[in-house]
Amino acid sequence: MRDTIKVAFAHNNISHNTQGIMAGITEFMRTKEHWQLIVWPDSSLESLEFLKNRGCKGAFVSVQTSTKAQQLLKLGIPVIALNAMQDMLNLPYISADSEQVSKTAFEYLAGRHFTHFGFFGLAQARWSRERLHHFSRFAAHAGYMVRVYECEQAAITDEVPYTKLWIDMILNEGQQDLLKWLTDLPKPAAILASCDILACHLSNSPAKRGCLSPMRWRFLA
Repeated sequence: MRDTIKVAFAHNNISHNTQGIMAGITEFMRTKEHWQLIVWPDSSLESLEFLKNRGCKGAFVSVQTSTKAQQLLKLGIPVIALNAMQDMLNLPYISADSEQVSKTAFEYLAGRHFTHFGFFGLAQARWSRERLHHFSRFAAHAGYMVRVYECEQAAITDEVPYTKLWIDMILNEGQQDLLKWLTDLPKPAAILASCDILACHLSNSPAKRGCLSPMRWRFLA
């Protein structure tokens, strides 16, 4: 009889995206009768050491910072990172394909005959910088430029969920600067936001302020 292979899914904050990843992992494991997925609501090093000592052979872990990635490389079991915001060093991670996201966004917006493009993102997030790079590259190849607004967040830690960092930034910082950036953009403008939370905030800001017509904008995330 084969030994059961225990794999942990350690995550502090289960988002919609994380649920999708977990569903895919679960579906795969159903084809492996000797595999067992352990969902654990804490991704601290102490919890991972506990799971390792209880026989877990690997883990999917919420990891936002390079510091934690470095620590997990020394854990002694295979780890795959989720929600990576900084460089993960040699730690494998799951992330959307930023180049494909940017390509799809640009082709959609250009196909609707926009010629003025903007990007609204997070300066400290790896995937946001990647999307800015690729979106700007596709625009430049077509003869256009991208005007950029990037938020400078508070320091990223692994103790505070990234969604809370975004919400705090949106509610408390940069409102006037963002409004000025929106006002100064040539119209009509098409904007790619690097995540859905920023896109929701962006789409609501002009309407709340009453200064910009929604018909002159197209937002994607």
